[in-house]
Amino acid sequence: MVGRKAAAVLVCSALLFGCAGNGGVGDPDPNADPPPDNYDIEFGGSGVVRWRTSDFPLLVYIPALPAEVVEPERTWITSNVTAAVDAWDSIIPDIADVADITTDQAQADLEIHWRPDFGTSPFGRVIWTFGGSTALMHGMELGYKKELHGIEANYADYYDNMSHELGHVLGIMGHSGVDTDLMCPGGNSFTRTLTGRDEEALRWLYRQSSFMRIETAPYNDPD
Repeated sequence: MVGRKAAAVLVCSALLFGCAGNGGVGDPDPNADPPPDNYDIEFGGSGVVRWRTSDFPLLVYIPALPAEVVEPERTWITSNVTAAVDAWDSIIPDIADVADITTDQAQADLEIHWRPDFGTSPFGRVIWTFGGSTALMHGMELGYKKELHGIEANYADYYDNMSHELGHVLGIMGHSGVDTDLMCPGGNSFTRTLTGRDEEALRWLYRQSSFMRIETAPYNDPD
């Protein structure tokens, strides 16, 4: 679904960064404090991508799980994913809520799409296309199988997974190289709460005055 703030949908697939949302190039602000060490916030070092602060809170729509997921797993998975929507709140100065739940699919800025698994891919992913001055976010896919990648999933892993992918939605395009950080990739590397390094990475991102803006676009299954 097109979110309430998506003014236009650009048809683009080039993984390239162009002009920034505020009229400059999508490069880091040299006057801002540096990001945490060993933390890749930009997309391949190519530029800064983020929402405008006026876009917050993002509205998140979480559909019902497929019928094959039964109780108590159904409630545990849904409750952990729902709780994770608040994981990044109150980190960006003057922004108390970066995301809230909506039950109105048509109003959603971010829609979750359930998948049984991803094979050798991560437990979840955010779907993007880039081009011109805009990064288009087409939604998030989350795996719901209790066994993910041959690993028996703890239900807290669904909280960690959603929190990690939400970090990408907010504009952290890369990963941390420190395995205690939430934004470090890997099923056994997640922590249940953000670290100070994760928080500083987000604050650094939203101190940048020159950036490529994120807009919501219709779901686009890359498979």
